[in-house]
Formats: sequence, C-alpha cells, structure tokens
Amino acid sequence: MLNRVVRRPVGVTAAATVAGGLLLLLSACAVAPAPLPGASESGAPTPTVSASASPDASPTPEVEASIPLELGCADLISADTMFAFNPNFAALAEWTPEAGTPGAAALTADGVACRWVRESGGASVDLAASRLGDAALAAAIDAATGSPVDFGDEAYFSSDANERGTLVVFSGSARLVLSSVYFGEAGDATVLVESALAALN
Repeated sequence: MLNRVVRRPVGVTAAATVAGGLLLLLSACAVAPAPLPGASESGAPTPTVSASASPDASPTPEVEASIPLELGCADLISADTMFAFNPNFAALAEWTPEAGTPGAAALTADGVACRWVRESGGASVDLAASRLGDAALAAAIDAATGSPVDFGDEAYFSSDANERGTLVVFSGSARLVLSSVYFGEAGDATVLVESALAALN
C-alpha cells in the first residue's frame, strides 16, 4: 500500500497561526473587574477613619450624692429635749445600726445615727439624719412611704406590725428619720422632730 502524504496549503497554516496569536493577545489584555468600594488592591477592606471626640468636649460633672453632716446626736436632740419627751430615755454612747436600716443609710451618706434607750423595758428611739445631693434627695422622696403629715417640706408616717411608728421628714437637703414604739402617731414625735429640724436648718 502506498503512503499518502497530505500537504496542507501554506496559506491556511499561516492564517491559523496568526489567529491563535491574536486570541492569546486579546485574552492577556482583558480588563480586570473594578474593585468593590472600600476594598484595597490586596482584597482586604480599606480601613475607615472614625471621627474622634471633639477636643472641646467638657467632662461630665460629678453628681454629689451626699453632703457631710457636721452635727452630733446631742446637737439634734439635747438631753433636756429627750427628758421633755420622756425622762426615762438615755442616749447610747455607741450604736451601730443594722444594715438596710435608715441609720445605716445615714452613716453611708456621711450623716449620723443615734439611739436612746428606755432604762426600764428596753424600748428605744432611733434617729437617722443626713444631707443629700439633689438626685439622691429626689430618689429618697420618691421611695418614701406612709401617710403624708405636716412636718418640714414633706413628711410621711407609717407603723409596722410591731406598732413601731416611723416618721420620715424632708427639709431642704436634709432627710430625718425617727422611729419608736412610742410613736403611735406622727404627733407623738413633735418635740423631737422640731428640735432636730431646728438644728438641721
């Protein structure tokens, strides 16, 4: 059998070669897609500059929760005043009120807490006094419970299951709390309240 040699025309081969070269050139010159906004050439997000605080911004003023009370128990209720209320009560030289009581709250607010004890029977009269900042005073007034009574700027009276009466009085920046089983009603504490308010004001 004779082997046939197929000869392609020279013009066809050259044309195919040129066409292939053009395709490669066009593919190499293809335009890359534009990067998304906010992205860098490396593909990482472009960091944004955050606005800094104004150098002229003034600091927030501190809110004063309490004002130190420069009064002692004898300044609020003297021995003569307590004697007029009941001659059988004597002041305790030292007294630490229980946590959560008005006396403990007064000490926390740089105030005073006082207790007078009846020499026979053990009953007591407790007093707590403090001066509060505007916000703390408003919160204390909102939290006060009981029946409104006529003492100071605002006052409330209540009694518990043990018949211990409690009188809460607000006058100016002062908060005064008096409690005793001897306070069957608000008027029973009048002489003591008036003495303490006179010292506070």
